[in-house]
Amino acid sequence: MAPMDTARRIIVVSDGTGETASKMIQAAMVQFGDREIYYTRHKNIRTQGQIDLICEDAAAEQSLLIFTIVSTTLRAYLSKLAAEKQIPCVDLLGPLMVGLASYFGYEPNSIAGLLHDINEHYFTRIEAMEYTIAHDDGRDVTGLERADIIILGISRTSNDPLSMYLSDQGWRICNIRLIRGFVLPKELYEVDQR
Repeated sequence: MAPMDTARRIIVVSDGTGETASKMIQAAMVQFGDREIYYTRHKNIRTQGQIDLICEDAAAEQSLLIFTIVSTTLRAYLSKLAAEKQIPCVDLLGPLMVGLASYFGYEPNSIAGLLHDINEHYFTRIEAMEYTIAHDDGRDVTGLERADIIILGISRTSNDPLSMYLSDQGWRICNIRLIRGFVLPKELYEVDQR
């Protein structure tokens, strides 16, 4: 172990983006005050060869390994290799998945990167909703070319609820009301009709 007064290094290892481990480390580190810590993040780790190289580096630098790996095989391999090389390590995801599997009575999918995919979908929906709200009732026609769907309809025919429903599904909607005497914006005629 490195002396207490020297800088320490934490290596984050993940078969996804490493965001889960980074957030948990950040939450835990505030309990240790101001420490000089260096972080190295290895993401998309999917092979034993990658783990071999990381453990070699960790052993040489006396680093702490913190990992979130869903593959039971890779998790076990990393834990075994770390023990052999006397590398301190913390498995953040493994014990939780074992506990959940025991509780639910079946094994997890063990597919790396699913949380990132879920988060991407969430942010796509939020961006679509923000766009739709900004472009409701033809209030703003700038950026009309970014709309996935443009709804032209007479007022009081449920255009707003339809727009919000579609934006919740991830579509950017521009809703333009048709009212007697209302001149359609010229930008509408410039949008690619496809």
